[in-house]
Amino acid sequence: MINTDAIDNSAGVDSSDHEVNLKIMLRLLRQEGHVKDLEEGYALLEEMEETVCHDVLSNNYTQTMSLSLDQIRCRNDVEPHLDLMDRLGRSGLLDRRGEFLPSRKEVGSRSVNSLLRPELSVLLAYSKMFLFSALLDGPLPDNRVVNQLLFDYFPQQAVERYGDSLPKHPLAKEIIATMLTNRVVDQAGSAFLNTTSRVTGKTQPQVANAYMIFDNLLSGRELRQAVFALDNKVSAERQYELLLKLEDILGTFCAYALSNNMPIPSTEEELERIREQLYQYAQMLPKVLPKQDWCECKDRSSRLQAEGVNKDVAFKFAVLDCLADFLPLIFMMEQSGQNLEQLARIKVLVDEQIDITAILERLDQVAVSDSWDRRARESLGSALQSVNIKVIQQIALEAAAKPDSYFSTRRQKKRTFDGLKQSLMNEVPRNFHPFTVLLRAMENLLV
Repeated sequence: MINTDAIDNSAGVDSSDHEVNLKIMLRLLRQEGHVKDLEEGYALLEEMEETVCHDVLSNNYTQTMSLSLDQIRCRNDVEPHLDLMDRLGRSGLLDRRGEFLPSRKEVGSRSVNSLLRPELSVLLAYSKMFLFSALLDGPLPDNRVVNQLLFDYFPQQAVERYGDSLPKHPLAKEIIATMLTNRVVDQAGSAFLNTTSRVTGKTQPQVANAYMIFDNLLSGRELRQAVFALDNKVSAERQYELLLKLEDILGTFCAYALSNNMPIPSTEEELERIREQLYQYAQMLPKVLPKQDWCECKDRSSRLQAEGVNKDVAFKFAVLDCLADFLPLIFMMEQSGQNLEQLARIKVLVDEQIDITAILERLDQVAVSDSWDRRARESLGSALQSVNIKVIQQIALEAAAKPDSYFSTRRQKKRTFDGLKQSLMNEVPRNFHPFTVLLRAMENLLV
């Protein structure tokens, strides 16, 4: 496993950064009278030494893990990473030739259409530099989740005794920006911010803030720690599978919320409200999901428990696949006046009638030859999902008491849609034209 020197030596750099920032903190504490002299200050540093070492090793662990996850992402679809290289090059930050990064043509000629781990290491570094610079160029997001990063950086001994002084640290903004950058890029991958920013039209700091909020909502830290605890107990591939599942749902949440200009929770009250709604939604899944789907959830939970994950965390992982429509349903609930369980049942009905999951899976199977094809696929996927959500919303407004009647009153349009969908499922299309026709048939179900 080959990285760049910057990755392999990052623990030493991180240790030096901690040392500098802790000494600046000590100077602040002496100025405020909390630490009377250098001797007391150095005693505090010595007391925090083991905690700092643990934090540095943890940062090193997550950064190298990020490269392993990016290798999987890149093998599945190299295009987002090539897009990232182009974006960083256009910004003037990345000298592609100077960093010995391949061209699109060179990548396409490889036996495996992917980037190598050292090349991904370079992209990881530059994607962090890009976000860090953007964060410093403007005000940082102001919410508890982001503000907590400052306290996560310092050893617990400093937080417990001098927590009120830490926000006065001269480099507080830079520390928060560094922590935010590392959390998002190490977890979501080097291409996540660039791709989501392009798709939603939002800035990278806005995407990073949404990611942190939704990661907190889904108890991301708890779930990852449970996966890390499985080291040497299950295969690394199994751990990567679980981590990528979490990142996929976080990407779905961010894309929906930002594309639809959904307000991102910022206050403690807003966070608690949506967290309670998520809990209610997860608890009603046994009642609203088709029996087969719920059995699969229980099987996933049982497997995780057998692997050593506690029951509560296993349940949270097991239902991740069922949460993709949570934000749209919350959005609809506020507009339609229907309760969450009614909307969840309507959503299950629409899943059975339209089966958007199968359509999107078939869309992903269509071969793409360049970035234009990939963007066309993204656009079609987004449009299909949008119409699917509109159907749910319209049923809630027009036929909430008898949802089945919605399709029975559109019997001919539904037959046309079913015929087109069946033709689509019989074989993988060579281009996107059938999906355009199917999209139009779905839109007809709205009128």
